[in-house]
Amino acid sequence: MGGQRGRLDSADTAMGVISEREGSRVRRRVWGTAVVLGLLATGAPVASARAATGTAAEPAPLERLFDNTAVSDDARPADADFDGSGGSLSAQDLTTAGWTPGRALTVQGTRLTWPRGTAGEPDNVRAAGQSVRVRGRGDALAFLVAGTGGADATGTGTVRYTGGSRSSYRLSAPDWRTGPLATKAVALPHINTPGGQLAEKARLYVVTVPVVRGREVASVTLPRNRDLHVFALSVRPDSRGWTGSWAASTSGYPAVGPWTDRTVRLVVHTSAGGPRVRIRLDNTFASTPVRVGSATVALRGEGAAARSTPVPLSFGGAAGTEIPAGAQVFSDPLGFEVPSDADLLVSFHLPGTVTAAPTHRLAQQTSYVSEPGDHAGDGSAAAYTSTISAWPLLTGVDVGGGPGSVVLLGDSITDGEKSTVDANRRWPDILADRLRDQNEVPRYGVLNQGDLGEPCGHRPLSGRRCLHRHGRRERPAPPRP
Repeated sequence: MGGQRGRLDSADTAMGVISEREGSRVRRRVWGTAVVLGLLATGAPVASARAATGTAAEPAPLERLFDNTAVSDDARPADADFDGSGGSLSAQDLTTAGWTPGRALTVQGTRLTWPRGTAGEPDNVRAAGQSVRVRGRGDALAFLVAGTGGADATGTGTVRYTGGSRSSYRLSAPDWRTGPLATKAVALPHINTPGGQLAEKARLYVVTVPVVRGREVASVTLPRNRDLHVFALSVRPDSRGWTGSWAASTSGYPAVGPWTDRTVRLVVHTSAGGPRVRIRLDNTFASTPVRVGSATVALRGEGAAARSTPVPLSFGGAAGTEIPAGAQVFSDPLGFEVPSDADLLVSFHLPGTVTAAPTHRLAQQTSYVSEPGDHAGDGSAAAYTSTISAWPLLTGVDVGGGPGSVVLLGDSITDGEKSTVDANRRWPDILADRLRDQNEVPRYGVLNQGDLGEPCGHRPLSGRRCLHRHGRRERPAPPRP
């Protein structure tokens, strides 16, 4: 593949388009032999135009409907009974993971709030058709859930929109003790029981279901399945106004360093340009939070050197952030002109000790680690004395404006195995070049979500099948009047 920039080899690959325009033209003129997943909006529910009828209960905030207690203090395990057999989550384990009462967590692009109560108080609702007050516009609902029946807990519910229309959805919550670890939001190391603590992993999941874009969600009726527990619920906002320019999936949680008070400077190559930038950091697979002291972005000069002084990024107005286990964070939008087809330096300081990190292993790109200290703002390469060949923590770079992005799913061929290191010769890079060099279709960003050893539908080395890595989405049930 290295050296043959004008050639696209066929691969076990699937692609989708994040765009609302000219989808059929793109498929016909750009994709060739690749398989198209289609628009992310495909499969979205169609709302009934008729107003809902019946005598449903007035919607209430989810926390007012809590009727089950899942979390216990390790010293008082009998204060909770999550599964009807006395089992419960450890409050101490949740705190260690950064999931503290009332903590806002961003998972799969959705801001969810962990219940505010203390251990031993009701903290979730067993789904029984309750009407939950939820407001917002977006592309999906995100549920923080778990099942307790020994298998997936599944049911059908209803989304009601402002104005009276509604659509139905199907929700499936994996079991808290037997569900797949690869798709969990967080896994805790223990289960509390009245007879003592078990060294067994407890799982919580975030599951998304599509909603009608452009309609304001007013309330959600939960399914009827008492084994399906809901801890939090929110509308995932649309990401319109942003185009993905670079992305990489997390393919594992390997040992690193250890890094103590080090700055990581990652080299990434843009596919699309724009006048604003934001980055996404993911703490996938982790059991503890990771602290980022500061972060910057810069155009690359040579090696680890910046072309000009790196520009600070912020997170909710602060210079740094803490990312709980299993969560993610987006930086604030930054006015920074990002060229297409250019190398960016994304640098972040890790003030604590990091012994393992969510990582994309097959980067085919040399990046850098500094000597001790916060060197995120350094334009010089002098402090960056070590190199790495993976991308830890960083999973996305978005630019403002643009037509949207093409998402490429596939195995190691898509990921870039055996392509020339530091040359950006993966076949998705070639596709990005072709899109930039034509005028027949929009010049989409190209997001490479290839994962080493992963033909779509099979289990990759990371354990996360490709369709799970982009949000655990359930297909909508047919709309109801």
